[in-house]
Amino acid sequence: MAKKKGPPQPRKKSPEELKEEAFRAKCEEAAKAKAVSNSAAAPPSASTAGVKIVRPASTPNLVAGQLSSALKKSGSAAELAAKAPPAISPAEEAELLEQVNSASEPAQLSKALGCPSDKVRRAAANALKAMAGGWAERERASAAARMLEQALAADTASAERASGAMGAAAVAAVDGPRALSALGVWEALETATREKKQPQRREGAAAVVGALAMCLGRGFEPNLVRAVPMLLSMLDDGSQAVRDGAVAACASRALPQIAEAIRGSKWTCKAGALQLLSAAAEAAPSATYAQFPAFMPAVRDALAETHPKVKAQAEATLADLCKIVEYPEVVTMIDAVQAALVSPVAQMADCLDVMMDITFVNAVDAPPLELVVPILGRALKDRKAELRKKAAKTCGNMCTLVLHPRVLVPHVPILLPGIKAGLVESQPEVREVCARALTGMVQGMGGPPVYELLPVVEKLQATMTDADSAEERDRAHQALEALAEDEIRKCTDAIRAETEESLSAQKDTVAELHKALAGAIPEGAPAEAVAHARAVAEAAYEEAEGRPDGKGSLHAAEAVAEAFGFLREYVGAEPAAAAAEAAAEVIRRATESAGGAEPPSGDERIVDLRNIILAYPGRVLLQRSHLHMDRGHCYGLVGQNGVGKTTIMTRIAQKDIHNFPTHLKCVYVQHEVHRGINDGETVHSFMKTQVPNETDDDISEALRSVGFSEKMIHGPVVDLSGGWRMKLAIARAMLQRADILLLDEPTNHLDAASVAWLAGYIRSLKNTTVMIVSHDADFMEQVVTDVIHIHDLRLTYYTDGFGNFRRRNPTLFPEDGAAAGGADQGPATEQGTDEGGKLTAADETAAPADGSAADSEANPPQAEETPSPEGGKPYGTYDFTSQPFKFPDPGKLDGIRTKRKPVLTMTGVSFRYPGAEKDTLRDINVKLTLMSRVALVGANGAGKTTLLRLLVEDLPTNPGVGEVWKHHNLRLSYVAQHSMHHLESNINNTPVGYIQDRFGFGKDKEVESKVTMKLTDEEKAIMAQRGEISEVLGRRKLGKMIEYEVLRTGRKPEDSQWFNMNDLKLQKPYVMKLVKAYDEKMAAMASGADQRPLTGAEIKKHLQDFGINEVLATGKIKNLSGGQKSRLVMAAAMWSKPHLLALDEPTNYIDRETLAALAESLKTFNGGVFLISHNAAFVEEVCDEQWVVADGTCRPPEKIAGKGSSK
Repeated sequence: MAKKKGPPQPRKKSPEELKEEAFRAKCEEAAKAKAVSNSAAAPPSASTAGVKIVRPASTPNLVAGQLSSALKKSGSAAELAAKAPPAISPAEEAELLEQVNSASEPAQLSKALGCPSDKVRRAAANALKAMAGGWAERERASAAARMLEQALAADTASAERASGAMGAAAVAAVDGPRALSALGVWEALETATREKKQPQRREGAAAVVGALAMCLGRGFEPNLVRAVPMLLSMLDDGSQAVRDGAVAACASRALPQIAEAIRGSKWTCKAGALQLLSAAAEAAPSATYAQFPAFMPAVRDALAETHPKVKAQAEATLADLCKIVEYPEVVTMIDAVQAALVSPVAQMADCLDVMMDITFVNAVDAPPLELVVPILGRALKDRKAELRKKAAKTCGNMCTLVLHPRVLVPHVPILLPGIKAGLVESQPEVREVCARALTGMVQGMGGPPVYELLPVVEKLQATMTDADSAEERDRAHQALEALAEDEIRKCTDAIRAETEESLSAQKDTVAELHKALAGAIPEGAPAEAVAHARAVAEAAYEEAEGRPDGKGSLHAAEAVAEAFGFLREYVGAEPAAAAAEAAAEVIRRATESAGGAEPPSGDERIVDLRNIILAYPGRVLLQRSHLHMDRGHCYGLVGQNGVGKTTIMTRIAQKDIHNFPTHLKCVYVQHEVHRGINDGETVHSFMKTQVPNETDDDISEALRSVGFSEKMIHGPVVDLSGGWRMKLAIARAMLQRADILLLDEPTNHLDAASVAWLAGYIRSLKNTTVMIVSHDADFMEQVVTDVIHIHDLRLTYYTDGFGNFRRRNPTLFPEDGAAAGGADQGPATEQGTDEGGKLTAADETAAPADGSAADSEANPPQAEETPSPEGGKPYGTYDFTSQPFKFPDPGKLDGIRTKRKPVLTMTGVSFRYPGAEKDTLRDINVKLTLMSRVALVGANGAGKTTLLRLLVEDLPTNPGVGEVWKHHNLRLSYVAQHSMHHLESNINNTPVGYIQDRFGFGKDKEVESKVTMKLTDEEKAIMAQRGEISEVLGRRKLGKMIEYEVLRTGRKPEDSQWFNMNDLKLQKPYVMKLVKAYDEKMAAMASGADQRPLTGAEIKKHLQDFGINEVLATGKIKNLSGGQKSRLVMAAAMWSKPHLLALDEPTNYIDRETLAALAESLKTFNGGVFLISHNAAFVEEVCDEQWVVADGTCRPPEKIAGKGSSK
């Protein structure tokens, strides 16, 4: 019979586990003893467990802090805690300070030297140091030895040891750091440190180190090489307190050792090392940040520790590290990153969403990757496809933005497995983004560009999913994984070879540094000082060579002079300065050869930024480009829609590019002006809120200078047309007196006279740098002195004006009629600067339409050009503008047999804005057909937009005056002059989501929200009354008359009534709103909009017809350029397949290629078009008829010269 099993027996614990439990119990006892001994409100003592960082007040600019400690043996933690000196009250602190000030003998300072207050101890040390300065050298040595013995004694109280430590350090400081060797300080400390069974001596040794660091200041730096290992060796002994940090150069040397301690086997060692890392983060933030790659993997491992105290300390240390992050883009999302690292399961999705919204303007270096890559690596392996897709998209783009390929190598093992798995994912969207992620990583690591490798990957993926035989699919699967491995391996090998070559060159520079220091530092200098000088110089060289802005040579002298501050304590001020200059000269020569020199410029260079990037996680716009601007120059920013022109100006305006000069005043005049202004706000009051320091007279004068009359100055802002609002923005900019004036499409909405005035104003600015984005080539030629051409992810500079740029690049200006491949054969007059700072003068061949440079040895590229990315069409570039608009066919209208028959008429209409003294328009009589190609022309403020809005029923006519009639089934779409008029409530949505939201349930929400159709609360109340018309049920045509079936409130459907249109017009005004809403509903049904699927695939297909590809269709609308927003609004307007299209300034924000495509599409559109535009060439190309609006009237239609019917 089988023996019955009893309950499971507990596992026997090992001796190590039992010892650990006993140790934890003692720690808990120590914590309780500490709580009893200290007041509940008092801060923790400097000699108790924990970390407290106090920056020394004496040297705030040079000394970040000094290592100090009160490291104690864990076996007697409770005993030591009980003996720890309690914190003192402010009154006691003041009393001790008074005693220090009145002390005349060293004995009177004893209590103050051992006080837990840093302020008191520092004051006492300074007083003792002053006394010791009058002693003989032998007397000082004797006193220091006596106090050192007291600090290291095993039978003294903690306060006495602290007093002895501070006293010994203060006396030794009189003779400087060189006296430490003569006093045998380090030998005594090392002996005490080895006393494992005497924690009091070890505590005293740590206290002496902290006291020496405090008293010697920068002079203590070379000794930290001996001090740090000594302190780290005590981390596994029990409770520790690190009170100050280390000097920047020394902290960076200690960090690798701290990282090793974090990886130690004992939890006390790990927690203590993490505490020390927190200290380094506060004491030496820049040095600690630069060393992120050395210790962040250990910190991440500690976050996953099972021991609660290690995990808690790791989270606290991570919080401290996140505070010192310097990479601006990560700073903006640091809270989300920190939360995702601590709680990846709960916070990773939110973090990825934040990453997707970040605009990157700085090249990615190694430290930020240490924070972001672990999150991406984990998300790439997540079960949710959406997270994998977002992570892959972000990963691919970020990899292409790295400052140097070598920074990616350590992260390949984290990212590549998830990407490889995604390449063979079952979901097509994940496969697609992972293919881009792989090719982006390869390009970032110096391999083939995306546009070369991506087709190969996609072909293998297609074979893997679509091949007929399973064997062929398997081969493609294996080839895909092998391709990923091979490409990464080749890149890694190339990086390794390049690194070895670079190290060889660096060795030569380091040897030259050592030689220069040997000649500058006087003979007889202490060996530790010489060794530290070499280490500091090497660190300065490494930092200068790795500066993202490429200006290491320019800052070498300043960096080395600061780092060599310690040397003055050993050799004197002049030799230390000579040594710093010798090292700086070597560093300058080495880094200048890498292109770090300041380029020559005849004018004052106010902006000079190297290696900037511009990207969203979904797209890359610029890659490692250089941006510079000179005072008084006018720069024209040129490039196709979507290349990043507006985004560059936004980043300059916000000054969030790393190292951008913060003292410069940047004023940004955007094309979307003055949204959300209060209805009653006048032009003058608005200006007063914008420039409060200006006088009323100055404000009025500025407004008059741009054309405002006295009446307009005191009139409401909301009544201003688009052109006058742009003038208002320019007047505001005039009074803000900018160093850099940024103008985004400033000629939009302006008539010819206003454009001429603006050109003259810009030319008059002598001390202001201007940057302009405009598609008005003639205007640019009048004002631009330098052209910045954005193409192929880089910036190219042309310094001989816009006219020469225009002639040399005819394919960028098709309206000029130049041959596509032609080039200016005249002499080269352009002068630019290459990256080495040498002047060049050459002629550039004509660039193709996509912006890439032509390949010609006979005509090398001219101008100043940023480093070209690998290949001709880099990752993240999309050819939006080459795609024409594809307008859908609107279909036929009931009863309209000829396109010449009117479908929309306006008869005797007048309109007056509320509060205005006279009508803006009066007695307007116009008509539109399905053949119409009409342009509304006139000066700014003449009423063109008002007339357009009346025609589309976006404004109500004056009651009882005239009529606007349209065919009952007519579908009409309206595109306002400001794209944000349509998109402002959807900027955080995607284009796909915007279409779905706007056209849900077969209705257009914009149409329903028109004031001529939306019911007011009063009208709803009337409609709810019994017997009032409440609903339109149907519609029928009897001969030429249209009748509507209506239902009254309180009646049954079978009691409905039929009314003709004339009878309905006699009803209460709201009834016509119901009729119009019903007509819109029936028109939508006629187009099939109510049955058209609002699926992602259907909408993406529609958006593709308007140049919005899938990448843009699934990204945030706020990340689209002005031209892309215009395309989106046009696509939305055409979703309902309209018969008539109303366009207000459609040429705004779009480039010339897009403009040509739009013109061609409008000419062939199978419906009617009426538009407003100040672009005469566009009007002549599209329209055959113009309506001149002036003096409140619309003249009879006029045929455009040389144009007949467009059909």
